[in-house]
Amino acid sequence: DDISSGSGNNTKTFQHFKQQIDKLTQQLVELDKDTHQWREKYEVSSQQVKKMNTQSLEREKEIGQLKKKLDQMVKLNKTLADERTKLTNKIKELESPAS
Repeated sequence: DDISSGSGNNTKTFQHFKQQIDKLTQQLVELDKDTHQWREKYEVSSQQVKKMNTQSLEREKEIGQLKKKLDQMVKLNKTLADERTKLTNKIKELESPAS
């Protein structure tokens, strides 16, 4: 009788541990799925950040080039305006004695 009750307890204990192991296995599977999803989200986000950084650097470079061109255009405009003023004054001088 003791043997049958002892084996019954062993069976109950085994079933209990088996249920606990199955439960933990299921939790590990869920955790693994979650980890995989988060890893994918991280990789996508990381790629987006890299892309944004690259675009930002390209824009900064482009802005620098445009500022340089603007400075050159301003200098050219000033030079042409000075030249125009000189030529206008020269025309006035040449027209004045003739009048």
